[in-house]
Amino acid sequence: MAVFTIAKNVEDVCIHEKECCYTHEKDLRNLLFYGYNRSKKTVWSNLYNLGIESIYYQFLYLQKRRVKPLTTRALHYILSFDTQGYEWDIGYKKLVDIMEMIPVQCFREYQCIEFLHMDKSTHFHIHIIVNPVNIHTLHVCRETFITTGNTIADWLGTMYEIPIQGFAYRNSYGHIVRGRETGSFLYMDKFMKKYNIKQIV
Repeated sequence: MAVFTIAKNVEDVCIHEKECCYTHEKDLRNLLFYGYNRSKKTVWSNLYNLGIESIYYQFLYLQKRRVKPLTTRALHYILSFDTQGYEWDIGYKKLVDIMEMIPVQCFREYQCIEFLHMDKSTHFHIHIIVNPVNIHTLHVCRETFITTGNTIADWLGTMYEIPIQGFAYRNSYGHIVRGRETGSFLYMDKFMKKYNIKQIV
């Protein structure tokens, strides 16, 4: 099952958005290098790929052009997939396709870099790091965690038939719909395909 969360500085899941603040430049640098050093694949948007150090300075350049102070130097989200359970059939190519769609669907006017971490056998996860400053207007990103999660849930469900816990689920007809359901129909079709079970109508 896909899980979309806000990350903390210590790479833990946190509940409130205000807990995830990268207030200092060194926090941003540590975050970018953490993501890069463990990454199997890196995807960037509205950035020049001249190395991770260069990407760090590109984030800072835009933030310094804004002049006004920022509460955080990065928005950091994690999209993870349960590869030993519900999403047993997800592969590297599909994960890269998902990574390439996230900036297009959610962060078109922001600098965004994503890192694919496959170091845990139980799940693969994508770190999504966004510069909160708009590249055109220099305004701070007003998209909330909930609206971003709903956007990702919409196209992830439509294109890949992957519901996100807390944002979307499978109803009794097998359709992915919005909601907070975690019932028995969530992955009915996945189990039927995995164990070659035919549905009786």
